[in-house]
Amino acid sequence: MNSIEIASSTDLLGQISKMTLPKTKSLSLSIVSTSDNSRLSAVSTINHIANKVGMHLDFYLYMLEDSVIIDPKTIDWSNVTFLQLASPITMTVLVGLLERLPGIFQLILYNFVIDDVSADVHAAQHFLPSKKYTPLNTSISKLMLDYNRAESSEETVAAIIKYLALRLTSLKMFGAWTTFDTEMVAFIDKFKPSYPHLSQLVFKLGIV
Repeated sequence: MNSIEIASSTDLLGQISKMTLPKTKSLSLSIVSTSDNSRLSAVSTINHIANKVGMHLDFYLYMLEDSVIIDPKTIDWSNVTFLQLASPITMTVLVGLLERLPGIFQLILYNFVIDDVSADVHAAQHFLPSKKYTPLNTSISKLMLDYNRAESSEETVAAIIKYLALRLTSLKMFGAWTTFDTEMVAFIDKFKPSYPHLSQLVFKLGIV
């Protein structure tokens, strides 16, 4: 079997986790609704499913229910290759999440919350190429961020994009609802000698 697609509520996840799924090259799991009783256990149940299916497949996980709390310390999704999240995700959670997703190829966040940005991230506006930042342990190729544009300053968004671009050495495409103008071109040109992976990075307006 080449692929399996499952759409489920969090209430049914427990039953799915007990099933023996046929061997497949691709598994797509969509969480489309939740309830108070199952919301807290959703992540641990997905952990169980992820561990059962193993590493030798493409695992697409769509968390389309925004009430599920994502805590990087509790997830075990090292085999997830594609992830969409509707839950609110802060900068701190995003960095922690990426460190827990070593096999991720594409990550789309529909509710990125820009409210806990550290001074280190803000300093991205004034980075010197000689300053080295530790790469995050992930193979992510595409990162797409959607956020409340009315409540987010362009300066902070630019700082976040620069900070992540420097630390995500495998990144090929960065999508966000902001205009990537001459400032970003100048940033790439300035930092390419010290961060050669930036030469392969494409910025995109939007997240699709």
